[in-house]
Amino acid sequence: MQSNSQSNAPILIFDDSSIGSSNIHFWREVSALGTCLVPEAAMAAVKLLAEDVRADRSNAEPESAAAAEFVLFFAKSNWKTTAVLSNHEELAPNPGHDVSRKSRLGLMVAQCAYGIASQDAGVLVVLVTNTQPLIHRIEQLGVTNLCAVTAAAARQWARTKQPPVSVGKSIATLQVTHSNHARSYNPQPKSQVEDLSQQWSGKKKPRRDLKRIIMGVVGWGVVVIVLLYGWRSLQPKQFKQFWQKTGLPALPNLPFESGKPKAK
Repeated sequence: MQSNSQSNAPILIFDDSSIGSSNIHFWREVSALGTCLVPEAAMAAVKLLAEDVRADRSNAEPESAAAAEFVLFFAKSNWKTTAVLSNHEELAPNPGHDVSRKSRLGLMVAQCAYGIASQDAGVLVVLVTNTQPLIHRIEQLGVTNLCAVTAAAARQWARTKQPPVSVGKSIATLQVTHSNHARSYNPQPKSQVEDLSQQWSGKKKPRRDLKRIIMGVVGWGVVVIVLLYGWRSLQPKQFKQFWQKTGLPALPNLPFESGKPKAK
């Protein structure tokens, strides 16, 4: 599955009703709209119809003839089958009611379309079917990137390049959703910026405080040294008595002390 992007082409899913009512010209035209997929259950139904076609196709039923033609087209095309299925509370058989083969097939097709739409919310998924109850069921899901159209609407879309109303609404909704997401996206939320700034200031502040403390200690040390030097110079005897009381090692003689004459 492609990564979600608003520029991605849509994914078109075809059931047996849309294939059985069309022809090779239709399949070639809609191939230009986007990626074309057929649910495995629908493909099995198409192949079953194709088996009814005998060598003389002139007597074949239109649906069987279209099915046989599609099997040949499919083998040489870029169309693919898909086994994706996803449950949804709105895509479940009614309890207590017998489910016909046609109803089971329609349910599986709807589950396939829903499953593919769920894989990538940014890619539009369009179910092409001529079964009106199936179209109504898809609309009831209310999935932003999932809608359904008839084969005739898909043909008109391919020829005029103008999407059907339901497709246009889905495209507009996806564009608004994508735009809102882009505006709200912030690679670095404010709270994260604040946390980072607090962490940064927390790391830097101790260094600044330490520098201030060191500078303060050095400054006071210089002041103390200057005061002690002045005291020693002016009152050497008193200073010597003070220094001896501190128990610190004797200080070396200063130049003015070494040159002082000895008392007689």
